[in-house]
Amino acid sequence: LASREVEELRNKAKTEDGYKRGIKLYEEFARANSFPCWQNLSPEYLGKHPVRNEEEGVVSNCHSLFRRFAAFLLLPDISKKTKQGSSFTAGSAGQYFSNFKSTLQKRFPSFKYLSSPHDEWYDHLYRLVKSTANERNMKNGDPLSDGSDSIWRDILISLNLYLVGKNSAKYHMLRALFCSLYHAVGRASETGTLSWDNMVYNTSL
Repeated sequence: LASREVEELRNKAKTEDGYKRGIKLYEEFARANSFPCWQNLSPEYLGKHPVRNEEEGVVSNCHSLFRRFAAFLLLPDISKKTKQGSSFTAGSAGQYFSNFKSTLQKRFPSFKYLSSPHDEWYDHLYRLVKSTANERNMKNGDPLSDGSDSIWRDILISLNLYLVGKNSAKYHMLRALFCSLYHAVGRASETGTLSWDNMVYNTSL
């Protein structure tokens, strides 16, 4: 397979994993809050309007379910604990919230409350989930991102000096890759498609 095809397969698998994770978290939420499990959700249930809200009047099961699920994703909980902190980052919380909505939309494509222009309530909730997660993590000192820690410039220099000392083509190649990746911060996916034909060695630097 070509590298681009491999990347597409990897992204597809990552997306499917994200959908499964969103459903798994919903199942945890449903058990803890007496909501229907994933298999028992239906357009008929989601479309009912049994809940009354003082600000918005009558609210559908769909709106109520998503609100409660959003609050669940923002709670610190041992079952959701990440390697870096006790709660999800804004990116993770938003992604799992979005994954659940996307999976539900695929399952019930004709359910209008999940599609534009009837899903403005969802956009508002999605933004609220991310902003609340950021504010909470800043207050608690938890990480704001799931990304790896950045490499400091002095560490890069030390690595390069070590590799130069090896004085072989293999280690010069590694040195070039380290420098390229360092200067491609935020563009890692594009860096992954580079080949040696794309690179130029500048002797004036």
